[in-house]
Amino acid sequence: MKTKIFALNKILAGASCVLILAACGGGGSSANQNPSSVNAGAPRVSTGTDTPAFSAAPIASETPPAGATINLSGINLMPAAYGDSWLYDQADAGGGVIGSGNRLVTSLATTAEGEQGALLEIDNQNPGDSSVFVRKADGLYIDYTSDASIPPAAAQQIGLIREYAFPAYAVDETRTVIRQGTWDQDVDGDGRSESFRIEYAQVFRGFENLALPWGTASVAHFSNTYRFYLIVSGTGEKRGVVNSEEAYFAPDLGPVKYVRHAEDAAGNSIQALRTWNIKSLQVGGRVLP
Repeated sequence: MKTKIFALNKILAGASCVLILAACGGGGSSANQNPSSVNAGAPRVSTGTDTPAFSAAPIASETPPAGATINLSGINLMPAAYGDSWLYDQADAGGGVIGSGNRLVTSLATTAEGEQGALLEIDNQNPGDSSVFVRKADGLYIDYTSDASIPPAAAQQIGLIREYAFPAYAVDETRTVIRQGTWDQDVDGDGRSESFRIEYAQVFRGFENLALPWGTASVAHFSNTYRFYLIVSGTGEKRGVVNSEEAYFAPDLGPVKYVRHAEDAAGNSIQALRTWNIKSLQVGGRVLP
């Protein structure tokens, strides 16, 4: 599975690892696994009953946040023109710079639904890869339907997931997206496909001031939590990974900071906290700093 541009995509990068460990009997909590035994950045898995039970019945739902919303239609938090690019310093939990990361819009076209493009994200600890995004009037979506790294039936069940909703947000309320169905691969050899569930929860925290290399800006803050669960059909064994992200977007400039870490479903750390701090960008013809 590919490493993708948003954290929601990154959690799907762990799916192959989940499947491989299930097939190879690699159970046990990630606390007992050698971090170098899988590709860097690929979330590992937990076993047992530490993930919620669910059936394989297909689900494709989105629950809007409760409460009054703030209309942000006049603010472009997520620009994505062809050639736009962002360069980041990556820091560990102690604030020490451990590498770099970058994002680049590599294609963009107008379609009947809106704009469709590809955005490449390169993590200094992982090879870069592109994913398809679709910008509609009501939000920014990630399109999994043509992703060859996902089993075909699962890719169609996942479909388009709205990662950011436009143009209104409710402060400190949760928007939830669920995808559930058949993974379309028989890993344990029992003649049945495994099942999957994706849960994406997002909370808009409002605006706050953030120091950037060229000065202080008022940025929008989102808290995103991404869960991927796999059930092995032969045993009913549940495995899961959880990615958490704090994302900060500056008007007309896009993402200027990410704080990311990953755990298994039992709470064992599988990717240490890393902060992406913007170093420079070229967006909409503007070059900063």
